[in-house]
Amino acid sequence: MANPALTRSFKTAVANEQYRSDNTVAEPKMTLEGVINKVFIMFAVVIASATVVWLNIETLASSGLFYPAMFISMLGALGLGIWASVSKAVHKGAMIGYAALEGVFIGIFSGLLNTMYPGVVIQAVVATFATVGVIFSAWKFGWIKVTDRYMKFMMFALVGYLFFGLINFGIAMFTGSSVYNTGLGWVVALIGCGLAAMSLAADFQMINKGIEIGLPAENEWRGAYGLTVTIIWLYVEILRLLSIFNR
Repeated sequence: MANPALTRSFKTAVANEQYRSDNTVAEPKMTLEGVINKVFIMFAVVIASATVVWLNIETLASSGLFYPAMFISMLGALGLGIWASVSKAVHKGAMIGYAALEGVFIGIFSGLLNTMYPGVVIQAVVATFATVGVIFSAWKFGWIKVTDRYMKFMMFALVGYLFFGLINFGIAMFTGSSVYNTGLGWVVALIGCGLAAMSLAADFQMINKGIEIGLPAENEWRGAYGLTVTIIWLYVEILRLLSIFNR
């Protein structure tokens, strides 16, 4: 359970494949190339919507829609993400919609922090993709081994981090402050970066397993969606951490 979105989605895919194997004819299988192509599609949508928002950030701020747009896009992305994760069918539209709304959220969040700390967004983008490359290489060469013990650790760590995030969000809503504004903020942000990076290795492992067992090609969308979720999470955590260091 590294990435709840990918884990739940792929469990459904495996269950569907076990049923189909005895009831349907053969169909195109999931491939690594197919997953990569769909990751590019997902991120093209994220970048496009984020760019539109970024270019109009001053208009949003002056119209009073800055924070409403950020929260609405965040909640909308969450809703579509849950639907895409738990549905038995592969809903490409929900996944693309998730990417578009996440782009809106990222555009606003990035614009806000870049205004406060000029240049921090470029640093975060470079650091994010560098981390993805390092983790993929480490997983590919066997330096990171995704075992059952690894997955169990990630499950408990992510559940704990989720509860912390919800509590911290509630406190911020009522007090206007959060743990990220304290001296421990960088520690919490660093933990978030570490968990997101570790989740990437588990995502790579699950996608590889899906390819090995011959899941139908439609599940390339599940793999691409799961990776998009994790990479966006990693970017947000790195951006937050760099912003804290730039204060």
